[in-house]
Amino acid sequence: MPLDLLTLAHISSDHGLVGGLVHPMLGLDHLLAMVAVGLIAAQCLGTARLTAPLAFLVAMSLGFVLASTGPALPLPTEATIIASVVLLGLVAAFARQIHPAILAALIALSGLAHGQAHGAEAMAPLAPYALGMLMTTAVLHALGFAFARFASRQLVYLSGFGIAATGIVLALA
Repeated sequence: MPLDLLTLAHISSDHGLVGGLVHPMLGLDHLLAMVAVGLIAAQCLGTARLTAPLAFLVAMSLGFVLASTGPALPLPTEATIIASVVLLGLVAAFARQIHPAILAALIALSGLAHGQAHGAEAMAPLAPYALGMLMTTAVLHALGFAFARFASRQLVYLSGFGIAATGIVLALA
């Protein structure tokens, strides 16, 4: 299956609020990365449970603004997105062994990459599109969080590896 069919988020024609709401769910790459952030957050303790998804949302917003209003970041968009899926999947599998500050940094780097992809494709009006994108991203984080809170530790571990493996398949497609 060609990569284009697995990353459908990058062919949306609606750039308003609805486009922003739908965009993160249309590409398997975005969907898996955002759910992985929720899996990671659920394994954190204390304020780190909020820091993980907030790091992604803030960095994604920054990447969006930079890519949509200024020069593009020097990152190969699709390759970086796919790498972030693999990275976040592995981080989700090993989140309990990673220091919260390192988790936040890795998540923020991934968020920046996703924001760049969203911002590079965005057309006016930017604010409603960005708002929709952030809302859906937060919901996907919450779904990953809820799954991890109710699933066994082993299932969360396997889910992280499944996300990483899917990222590798996307890279090879």
